[in-house]
Amino acid sequence: MNGAEFQSALTDILNNLTADEAVNLFNAVCDDYGNPHDKIYYMSDFDDVVTYQFNMTPLAIIRQLDEDFDTAAEFFAITDDGIVSFDDLDDDEKSPFNVDLIIDAIVDTGNDYDNEEIAAALAEVEA
Repeated sequence: MNGAEFQSALTDILNNLTADEAVNLFNAVCDDYGNPHDKIYYMSDFDDVVTYQFNMTPLAIIRQLDEDFDTAAEFFAITDDGIVSFDDLDDDEKSPFNVDLIIDAIVDTGNDYDNEEIAAALAEVEA
C-alpha cells in the first residue's frame, strides 16, 4: 500500500467511526499531537467540563456566550474562538473535528490509537 492509498484507507476508516469513537480518537490525537484545548465534549458533560476548566458555574459561563450557543446541541468544544456548540462532527463549520489532523498524527507517529482497523492499515504499509 502506497502513501496515497494509506491516506485514503485512513479516511474511509475515520468516516465510518461512530460518534463516540470519533470523539475519543480526536481527543486522544489532540492530547498527543494537536492542541489539547480543542477537545470535543458531549453537551451532557457541559456542567462538569466548564466548572473544571473555568472554575465558574455553568450558568455564569452561559451568560457570557454568544446567543447562537445552543445548549440543545449534541456537542461543544472549547476552542481558540471560545466555547462553541454543534450537532455534526464533520459538517458543522463550528466543529473542530479534523480528519486531516488525525491522519497526520497517525502518519507521523505510527500510533494506531487502539483502533484495530487503523492498526491493520499501518501493518499493511509497514509490510
